[in-house]
Amino acid sequence: MTTPPNQLLMWALGLSAGALLIAGCETKPERLDLPAYEATAGPAAVAVYDTNKDGKISGNELVSSPAHPSSRSGVTPNTI
Repeated sequence: MTTPPNQLLMWALGLSAGALLIAGCETKPERLDLPAYEATAGPAAVAVYDTNKDGKISGNELVSSPAHPSSRSGVTPNTI
């Protein structure tokens, strides 16, 4: 008794897909290390840039701070 060609093709594809799935699941991604920072950096920044002493950096204080420009997109003194 012979096996039909379509059935052989399906078996071959199934085994290939199974082998790829097993091989792909064996690798683990590298662990990412957290960047080092000083715990006092946040309170120190608020102390320097909080000119109205309300406990937060907002409005003109944020615009005048050295924050990354993308963090200020769309921010004006009137929007905060």
